Amino acid sequence: MKNNNEMVNKSIFTVYMKLSFPIIFGMSIQGLYGLFDAIFITRYIGTYAMAGFSIFFPVLLIISAIGVMFGTGTAVLVSRHLGASNNGDANQVAIISLISGLIISLFLTLVGLINLDSILYALGATEDIISYAYDYAYPLILCMPILIITIIAGDLLRAEGKTKQMFAIMLTASVANIVFDALFIVVLKMGIGGAAIATIVANLIALIWAFLLFRSHHTAINLSLINFNFKISIVISVLILGIPTLISNLSYGAIIFLVNSLIKESGLDNAGSLLSAYGIIFRILSFLILPLIAMMAALQTLSSYNFGAGKYLRSLSALKVACLISCIYSIILTLSMFLSFDLVFKIFTDDPSLIKETTDIASSIFIGLAFLGLTLIFIGFFQSIGEVKYATFIVLSKLFVQLVLLWFIYKMFSVENMALSFVITDISVFVLSLIYLRNKINKWRRNTNIFLENENRNVAL
Repeated sequence: MKNNNEMVNKSIFTVYMKLSFPIIFGMSIQGLYGLFDAIFITRYIGTYAMAGFSIFFPVLLIISAIGVMFGTGTAVLVSRHLGASNNGDANQVAIISLISGLIISLFLTLVGLINLDSILYALGATEDIISYAYDYAYPLILCMPILIITIIAGDLLRAEGKTKQMFAIMLTASVANIVFDALFIVVLKMGIGGAAIATIVANLIALIWAFLLFRSHHTAINLSLINFNFKISIVISVLILGIPTLISNLSYGAIIFLVNSLIKESGLDNAGSLLSAYGIIFRILSFLILPLIAMMAALQTLSSYNFGAGKYLRSLSALKVACLISCIYSIILTLSMFLSFDLVFKIFTDDPSLIKETTDIASSIFIGLAFLGLTLIFIGFFQSIGEVKYATFIVLSKLFVQLVLLWFIYKMFSVENMALSFVITDISVFVLSLIYLRNKINKWRRNTNIFLENENRNVAL
């Protein structure tokens, strides 16, 4: 942003687009290296390697969830402080969050390294794939602090509207990851461990660049330790604001874990193929929802900033714009995917049976994408205005419904029908969260003057 006054004065639609597009492109490009990991692993190492990756994927989501929890909570607080022109407080929050994230990641690294074999077997690893899962997991567990701190640093840039710089860092890291994937896997024959090392090196490049940017005095946050005072109350506030995001990411990991476990329990001859199919789909889905997550992140930044500045109607208008953009994206994406499933999955494998299984599963999962996108937007809005309990309620509802449906469909029908649980969950939770949001907004309007305070009713869209 050229001037942070734009955040509170300029057209909501214009500001939202300026915030969201760099984040969308940046996260999408960054997500490409996850897809390239899957492509390189499947094509150059094999199906068992992809199954090993699928086993560890829930842990990777947990690592990401911890970073995103700190990053989201920090970004909301920092944006509010910057909106209220409290740059010193914003800097304090940033430093405390980075230190806290480092301490927790070091502790989890130690626990993970000691118990890695047990963790992988508990996640459903078999003797055929345990070596692949271990080779991929070990470097990532060892370098967990790099992964978590990089996420927090990126959210700090987003919090003050430095989305172009964030995009440049993500682009560079993504290109580096793809290049190192090719080098380590194809040229140096390092196997699945090479994919993990490529991810670590790319994140390290992004982290170094972000810290150089903070120390260049071109950002409101400079990470200066002058007058620094570690406050546990700030850590608690960050964690509380980030809890819905943590639960959301952990929920995704729990769902993948249950899917993998039920496939393993089924004893089907094609269990390994089903694991690979779900692994491919989860990788693609994780990539395709990144723009939706970016839209939610842009909404959090814009809504939090205006909420901190007392511009409450602008926060609500930002929600409306975010819902519109997410709907357009989701509908176009869903139609495109249904018209090109075979072409997309052939990028990962030439095995006709695996392509068919993957297509059958994806057909059920992708129907609910638009509803999932809107639910994410609602969660982000509640976080941005400090209504954490409502965001948490939506996330927990989604987890509960999904797990119950997965188990019910598996027991009553078969493992092949489990994909139906995704679309049923997405639609059900969207309806629930929409009712909840409407009731909450109506209650605000009846009982408070929050939307009338400090601003004109005619907010520019």
